[in-house]
Amino acid sequence: MTRTTPDAPATPTLGAMLAQVHEPWAAQVRLVLGPATDPQASFWTRWGAVRFLGDQFARRFRAECALMDELEGLVPSRAVARLEAARAEIDRAAAELRNVGRRRGVARVMAELTTRFVEALAHWWAEVESATANLDQTDLPPSARRRLTRLLAVDAVAS
Repeated sequence: MTRTTPDAPATPTLGAMLAQVHEPWAAQVRLVLGPATDPQASFWTRWGAVRFLGDQFARRFRAECALMDELEGLVPSRAVARLEAARAEIDRAAAELRNVGRRRGVARVMAELTTRFVEALAHWWAEVESATANLDQTDLPPSARRRLTRLLAVDAVAS
């Protein structure tokens, strides 16, 4: 979605901008975590998935969470509640993955947890895009604009 005004060119909404951020991020998640959804995944595949979660993923996710925290007064309270629930589910699933992923003999459990994590992340992205679908960059306070800039920078480095 884009916004237009009579005297200004169309600009993408924040939701549309974040959808563009999520597309390559989702591809990276599929690439790195996809093999860990196999119940026969090797120890090293699982270990690599856990490393990704603790490094690249955590940095991007925290940057996006910080942006969403800045927007709390700009999005409906129901959307904030859904975002908080989705965020908590990702945190739980990631903690379980970190706990299990570096052990031997847990490929089947890891596959189930990884699948649940990827589904929770897709849900988070959908909630973020929905919550911000009607926000324009000009609607954002300066602190949120700085967070958005940081998120876009983290995304550019991670891609």
